Amino acid sequence: MRSDKYRNGSDKKPKEIRKQSKKDTMSEDFLAEFRNIDNKGQNDNSGSYAKTGTEKETSEKRKPHQKKKSKIKTDGGKKKKRIWPKVLVILLVLIGVCAAGAYYFIDTQLSKFDYVETDYEEFGIDEGVAEKLDGYRNIAILGTDERQGESEDTARTDAIIIATVNESTGDITLTSIMRDSYLLMDNRYGESILDKATHAHAFGGPVNTCKMLNQSLDLNISEFLVMDWVSVADTVDALGGITIDVQENELADLNKWGPETAANTGREWTEITSTGEQRLDGVQAATYCRIRKTSGGDPGRTERMKKVVMAVLAEAKSHPTKITSVTDSVLPEIRTNMNTSAFTSLIPKLLDFNISKSVGYPFNYWGGIMDDGIWYAVPTTLEENNARLHEEVFGDTDYQMSNKAAEINQKIINETGITEGTDSE
Repeated sequence: MRSDKYRNGSDKKPKEIRKQSKKDTMSEDFLAEFRNIDNKGQNDNSGSYAKTGTEKETSEKRKPHQKKKSKIKTDGGKKKKRIWPKVLVILLVLIGVCAAGAYYFIDTQLSKFDYVETDYEEFGIDEGVAEKLDGYRNIAILGTDERQGESEDTARTDAIIIATVNESTGDITLTSIMRDSYLLMDNRYGESILDKATHAHAFGGPVNTCKMLNQSLDLNISEFLVMDWVSVADTVDALGGITIDVQENELADLNKWGPETAANTGREWTEITSTGEQRLDGVQAATYCRIRKTSGGDPGRTERMKKVVMAVLAEAKSHPTKITSVTDSVLPEIRTNMNTSAFTSLIPKLLDFNISKSVGYPFNYWGGIMDDGIWYAVPTTLEENNARLHEEVFGDTDYQMSNKAAEINQKIINETGITEGTDSE
């Protein structure tokens, strides 16, 4: 009967069995834990007092909690690490705001330039030349002989300088082009003619001058700065003067032509009484760039213009606080096709400029009066001069003329019959 009851699921006995089984299990577990705690207490070398059962039980209860606590610490640590991305975001935002502010300031200053729009296709740059000169940035710096009351569009260039920036090293090479160089250019009617380099600007402005240089010399000039003697004088005065070493053969010309420069720039002339290194003011520096009759001729003039450019850059680098006064008074007088981004990429190189080399072109030429009664400097030959230019400025020891430059070289020889020079550097 009893076995039948169990089989039929009697309520009493199974309950007692389940109750007893649970109690026994708890007792066995408790005793095992107690023995374990007791053994730990006996093996404890710290000399701490023996814990009571209650304390031991409390201690055992804390253990799981302590493990959980360490997890919370770990989680907390991870949360702290996640703060850094937020800090970086804030820093990036601040940097962006500062950069935007700096760009706005630069853009405001550079907007004072006499900016002109140009089309790249107008500059006559050969595709092969552009590819070969990739990594070099060539900028034409033109000094015009525009006088008061004269139009800037018909002014000739007294100074033609090519500033070549090596994009990878930041080194700058200045190449001065003789104003009387016999090169190919477009006249006022768009016809190609051989004439003095100085006339290219009078025929078609700075773009025509750059095109002449690109086609004849195999260059990639698409940027220019044009200034007259007023802007040169204003720049030097805004910087507080520049340091120049005046030579004996330059002194007489300086004092002879200085008063004329002063009249054209609206200033007074201060006589220069001695040679040697000294500070020149704006009108003196402008006159220094212009003279040539008894002070080295055209090559001497181009070299002096380069010295003034280098002295201006050195002064600006030494006294950067003066640059603002230059931008306020001088930039409106300078024509350029360079926009803000073009200038901002150039500024770091100018502030840390390194004029690694200075050359004059042509290196070899025939200088004399031709059948039209005008004095010219005929490159002898264009090909030989170009090869030397590309080796010295671009490190190209295997220069090959473009088809256009080769055509110009032959045209010069055919029209003049000159292949040997009378002068060299």
